[in-house]
Amino acid sequence: NNNDNNNNNNGNLVHRSDANERYEKLLNEAHEKDKRLRMALPNNVQDVPEALQMGTARFSAKDSLRSTEWLEANGACLDNIVTGVTTIPQAGRGAFATRSIDEGRSITTTPVVTLDRQELHLWEKVKERGRYGLVGEQLLLNYCYGHKSSSLLFFPYAPSVNFINHGSLEESNAEIRWSGFPYHKAEWLDVTIDEMKAKLKTGLLFDIVATRDIRRGEEILFYYGKEWEDEWDEHVNEWGSMKEEVEDVNDY
Repeated sequence: NNNDNNNNNNGNLVHRSDANERYEKLLNEAHEKDKRLRMALPNNVQDVPEALQMGTARFSAKDSLRSTEWLEANGACLDNIVTGVTTIPQAGRGAFATRSIDEGRSITTTPVVTLDRQELHLWEKVKERGRYGLVGEQLLLNYCYGHKSSSLLFFPYAPSVNFINHGSLEESNAEIRWSGFPYHKAEWLDVTIDEMKAKLKTGLLFDIVATRDIRRGEEILFYYGKEWEDEWDEHVNEWGSMKEEVEDVNDY
């Protein structure tokens, strides 16, 4: 009987080894044909039955559904703001409070992607020189945060945060702080610029915090800084002058 059991165990081991090898081959072929297909497949053949039962999308993100109790203890509220037509002339849309928020409380939290500023450069081939020249920046730059002298940028991407407009020192009612959530990788802030660029992924979090009491329906505003404010005023004045010139031509 012991010999029979040993033979059965050895047979099972050979079967598992063969299945693992075949599945590994399948994964390699999927990777070569379609990387998205490979990402949808479990890493281990033993997980295939569970993936088939749950669905590959759900299996790859098992923690995507959480209980109300878990969310209350660990989650961040993202529905304190909603987009709408801004109160600022010529500024398009803005972000507005969906409920009253006390000074010092978090309005919302957003993950940020670290970017290299050079990735947002726009290049155009100069025929006379036979090489490419820098002609501008991608629009995404308008929604990134960073020091003007730094090559490192942070792009927040939570709902509605990129609709928060500029307000003067007197009008602004919110500011950005590094998040206090445990998911915020604060240790990244101690690495060098080159090390941070090498990550180029999410891991850092911003908290948008109320700097005074905010009423329900009030627009959320940052103070972008005096330099930005001066450039915006210059843009508005130039736009106004161009509009007047067009109107004069039409009248003529």
